[in-house]
Amino acid sequence: VNKNNIEIKSSNSKRVSTVEVEDKLEITAIAKTMLEKVNSLDFNIFNFKDEVEEREVFVLSSHLLQKHGLFQSCKIDPDVYFRFIKRIQDYYNPSWIEYHNKTHGTDV
Repeated sequence: VNKNNIEIKSSNSKRVSTVEVEDKLEITAIAKTMLEKVNSLDFNIFNFKDEVEEREVFVLSSHLLQKHGLFQSCKIDPDVYFRFIKRIQDYYNPSWIEYHNKTHGTDV
């Protein structure tokens, strides 16, 4: 309970394994190899988008959260996050600003 008498509950008491998250991403061996280059200038978001069948927002963001241990340290339930990020990906609206599509958003 915080000072405003609002009850705060932790919703994620389970440990999340790397394997569990990787399995949910459902990516090819080629995509896994591409993710190894995500922190370098050799990472090509357009090739990655094609390899993950236009699920770049979901796959890359989930991979980065897992890679940096943020599911555990921030107590993020992966299943809740996956539903959230898939929703964002599915409703990304490039018609507002033509160049700002989900691939550009993921790349940035």
